[in-house]
Amino acid sequence: MTILAIMKLLLPSESLRWLNKACITKDAERDLNPDGSPSNPGVICTVDQVNSVKAFLRVIPMWSTAIMFSICTNQLSFSTLQANTMNDTFEIPAGSFIVFMIFTAMVWVAFYDRVLLLLLARHTGSPNGLSSKVRMGIGLLLACVATAMAAIIESIRRGRAIDEGLENNPCGVVKLSAMWLVPQYTLLGLAEAFNPPVQIEFCYSQFPKSMSSIPMALFELAMAMSSLVGSLLVNIVDGAATKGVQEWMSRVFS
Repeated sequence: MTILAIMKLLLPSESLRWLNKACITKDAERDLNPDGSPSNPGVICTVDQVNSVKAFLRVIPMWSTAIMFSICTNQLSFSTLQANTMNDTFEIPAGSFIVFMIFTAMVWVAFYDRVLLLLLARHTGSPNGLSSKVRMGIGLLLACVATAMAAIIESIRRGRAIDEGLENNPCGVVKLSAMWLVPQYTLLGLAEAFNPPVQIEFCYSQFPKSMSSIPMALFELAMAMSSLVGSLLVNIVDGAATKGVQEWMSRVFS
């Protein structure tokens, strides 16, 4: 082991230096045991503990974007309800439209790994092509665009339903092709290829091996929190839409 590697084990990292005070002692004989461990863990921490806290704090900002991303992708169930009320030219089951998202993600991952990554690595000088943060940002942007597109399609679909007298008929089929939903599924497929795998990869690169179980736990927690936030948003929108005007989500999609 080189001297530099030994120094990294014995000294806290330079980032977030205000946390380094937790592992600095002024009286080694009082605060440390003969084997070097803290005599009072509540007063002084080890270097590994400080570095672990720093790793966790570095990941939190990027982890919050995972919650935003999952909120955007939670629209899949709503899109299935949309497809149920739209004219299906090719007789595709409403629940099968997710195939467009899966197919797009598969094609993009293969294309990026075999073609685009080589071109980007040649121009950027990095073997990964684009950095993890850039790829996560692209995925989040695509998810937001897909959500905006879903809102536009729903506005058109609802307006068409009102014009055709299907406002109070949740089982009525609007004369609008369900294939209008394909672009938003395609964008979601690209977003899924960009963000979640890189999100996990980024977390693993930041945490030490002793915390290797944390990245997946954080990712699953982000999905759970996004479901709660998404449900809250649906309740707020439904409450606002049913106040003094025609009911929307609770009746049209009942």
